[in-house]
Amino acid sequence: MNAPTNPRPGIDAFHRTRSKCIDAFSEVEQALIWIIERSGGKVGSDSFGQKLERLRKAKPSATLSKAQIEKLTSLIDGCAAINELRNDIVHSTLQLAVIGSDQRACFINSRQCTSGSQTARLFSLEGLRDLTAEMTELATKIRAL
Repeated sequence: MNAPTNPRPGIDAFHRTRSKCIDAFSEVEQALIWIIERSGGKVGSDSFGQKLERLRKAKPSATLSKAQIEKLTSLIDGCAAINELRNDIVHSTLQLAVIGSDQRACFINSRQCTSGSQTARLFSLEGLRDLTAEMTELATKIRAL
């Protein structure tokens, strides 16, 4: 019997890739914390969104030049754009959705569910890998400031 030429990756592959994606989100958050602390700020229990807003209000100083603030603002825009994705991936149970012969990671954020209405976010395995790479690159750029 011949093995399938394109076997489905299975739930464990999605879990491993999601874990790496969450680690990449954490790298971004750690880089933001580093910038805040480097600027003399304290983070406390600020949410990811609160950290972004705090950095959006940053002013040039001895630790962050005007050019660095401009770069940081652009990077913060990138962080803000992925914040909703981050919330759904972090605050959901990963389920596997099989659509035809394709598999997708399915995330339904319990915080966003209302009676009779749920929004699902679907990712291919490659899509999760791409998002992980994007977050890792974003964290590297933030740390380079």
